[in-house]
Amino acid sequence: MTTGICLLQHRKDPDRPRRAEVGLLVCYGCERQLMRALEELPAMWGELIDRHLGSPAGGAPITGTPERAVPYRDAVGDERVLIRQQLASWCALVAEDRSIGTPPSSKPTATAPYLLEHLTWLLQQPFVDEFGAEILERHTNAHALLYPDGRRRFRIGPCTEWYDVPWCDWIDKPGHPRSLCPGFLYAIIRDTDSLLPSELQCSACGFEVPASGWVTYGRKLVVA
Repeated sequence: MTTGICLLQHRKDPDRPRRAEVGLLVCYGCERQLMRALEELPAMWGELIDRHLGSPAGGAPITGTPERAVPYRDAVGDERVLIRQQLASWCALVAEDRSIGTPPSSKPTATAPYLLEHLTWLLQQPFVDEFGAEILERHTNAHALLYPDGRRRFRIGPCTEWYDVPWCDWIDKPGHPRSLCPGFLYAIIRDTDSLLPSELQCSACGFEVPASGWVTYGRKLVVA
């Protein structure tokens, strides 16, 4: 089977043609980018709700009252709508063209895996340039809203730190109650040109581990 030229636009050297993968209308790089975008968009769509409601990362959700409405951040709210609508729209097209059922929900948690399942078929269609442009735009815009300073935030797992129970009358005595931190550890990855180092941070107790201590702390997590 002969191969053609990738139909998608490329940011780097946009005028240089890329050879499409065998049986597809896009190159290997674009195929991988679309797979990554569809894998990450559900979580990004969920994380955007914190920005949409104006709550800080790791903070408690903010609710509105009759006297004071929940703050609305146009760019973030609009992006969440676009992610949900566009993914659902492409799912409807796949279902109609392939005479199959649609996802059980219009949420990205259902539509993105559905599109991943049919990605090979999508990358063989003449409209792949429109599909690819929309999916990559949604991923790029969501990333810019979530990480405006170039930081990426990944949830690692539950915090392993213990702290003193503040209400205990025996706090200064041996054997006083202690509790495991209820927060979660996040890896903060900054751009390589940032003056600040990457680190692990807890969303609740403020515990931090610099990049230089990741290996040592990793052993502690394994033991725990």
